[in-house]
Amino acid sequence: MSGAKPMTSHIRIPDVSPLVQSVADGSRRIFDFPFPVFRAADLEVRVGEAVIADGFAVRGAGSSDGGAIVFAAAPAAGLRVTIRRRQTYARTDDFLDERAPTPHELNDAVDQNVAALQELAEDASRAVRRSAAADLSRAVDLTLPEPEAAKVLGWNG
Repeated sequence: MSGAKPMTSHIRIPDVSPLVQSVADGSRRIFDFPFPVFRAADLEVRVGEAVIADGFAVRGAGSSDGGAIVFAAAPAAGLRVTIRRRQTYARTDDFLDERAPTPHELNDAVDQNVAALQELAEDASRAVRRSAAADLSRAVDLTLPEPEAAKVLGWNG
C-alpha cells in the first residue's frame, strides 16, 4: 500500500457510509470511495473475501471528498471489490499539557471520533438484531450456528 501520509489539513467527515462495494469487470483498475480517510493505512481493501495489503495505491488520503484505490492489475471479472475505512481505535491526542489545544487539534480529534462511530454504525447495520418493537421481556439468543450445506436458519414457534 502506498500513499500512507498523515493528513495535513482539516478534513470534514460527511454523513456517508465508510464502506463501498463494486463488482470488477476485469479491466477496471480504479475504484473510487466517497468517504474520507485520514491515512491510507486506515483503509481495508478486499477482493472477493480476501483482505489484500499490496498491489494497489491509495489516492485521496486526507481529503474530505474521499479518494480511489488504484490497482496495479485489474481484479478478475465478477469479483466484488470492497473498500472500507478501518481506523485503529486509539486515543491520539492528549490535551493535558500546559497549553490549550488549538481549534484545528480539537476538530481533528472530534473527526476521528465521528469516523469511528460511522464505522461502528456500518458494522452494526450488517449485524443480526431484533426489531426495536420486539418484546424485550422474552430472551432471544441471536448467536448464529456455523454454516452447513443444505441447512437453513429458522425459529420454532
